[in-house]
Amino acid sequence: MDYILSCLQDLVENGVEIKPDSDLV
Repeated sequence: MDYILSCLQDLVENGVEIKPDSDLV
């Protein structure tokens, strides 16, 4: 799960909206 958390953290820092439905699928 660390991989996902790292990706989410990068997205948040970059100001990118997180859309799990599109990203993880």
